[in-house]
Amino acid sequence: MKITLRLFGELRRYLPPEQATRRSVITEVPDGLTAVQLILHLGIPYGGDEGQMVVAVNDLEVEHTATIRDGDVVSMFEPLAGG
Repeated sequence: MKITLRLFGELRRYLPPEQATRRSVITEVPDGLTAVQLILHLGIPYGGDEGQMVVAVNDLEVEHTATIRDGDVVSMFEPLAGG
């Protein structure tokens, strides 16, 4: 399936080097992945704590167990710290 992937901040380094300067990339991934499976598929280290990364599908924040579907726009970014 094809999805549009947007990685922000330090996560951009997990985009292919030739695409790292793009705002979003269309990529092919296996069907039926959950958000956490997509994270692992991209090679992003995952510690199991949903506070480590925010995932949004079609601009709505989702649980890491949410299923990604063909045509989805998936955004990932590290949570912002406040103080």
